[in-house]
Amino acid sequence: MVIRNELARIQLLMVLAAALMLCFGCGSDDESIVEPDTSVEPDISTEKPTPIIAAGSLEGTVEKIEGVSVAIRVLQNGNAIASTTADADGNYQIDNIAPGSYTIEIAAKGYEIVEQTVQISADKVASLDRAVLKELEVPVAHIQGILSDKNEGGALNRVRVRLVDAAGNSREVLTAQTGAFEFENVPTDQALTVIVDLEGFEQQEISINPIPAGETVPLEVALVALPGIRGLVLDQIA
Repeated sequence: MVIRNELARIQLLMVLAAALMLCFGCGSDDESIVEPDTSVEPDISTEKPTPIIAAGSLEGTVEKIEGVSVAIRVLQNGNAIASTTADADGNYQIDNIAPGSYTIEIAAKGYEIVEQTVQISADKVASLDRAVLKELEVPVAHIQGILSDKNEGGALNRVRVRLVDAAGNSREVLTAQTGAFEFENVPTDQALTVIVDLEGFEQQEISINPIPAGETVPLEVALVALPGIRGLVLDQIA
């Protein structure tokens, strides 16, 4: 009788436990509460794409000089930015110039260098006054050169070439697509130095003895690539 009562009590406890489990949903996957995951922060990146700066252009005219080539150079803080040559009628135009203030150098062999200041604005063409070049009264000389890659053998385009005189004064020009560069109207009474410092290549310094009046010194400058540098550098100006 005692055993029977004990079994009945155990069965009653089991029934009560099952009832409690059903009431509170213990062990039920269907009734589980999913809390929001706050460990992952929303993407609120504020990084913006690099804006594209619109460029401008300049145009102008130089009084035509028969048989004389006229170079037009764009300088900013003494650094050569762009260059071209006036056409047979003395007209010129240079595009893709970043907005800003520039000095325009107009030069020809045997003539005084003319400088004009211009402000370039985005998506606009700046027009310069007609330039008139006057013949020089003092004797001058000239330097013409070709810049190339010694390893690859190709021309180096749009590379800055600097000319420094005995007093430390300097001028800067850009090489053309063929690697050609020129310094017009250099002094004849002193030694000069031509410097080319292009990233990825050994710096070159060429000493030039005083040049007789009216003569043009030819130069062939071949840059040597630094170890680990491969490929042909074609353009120094970005």
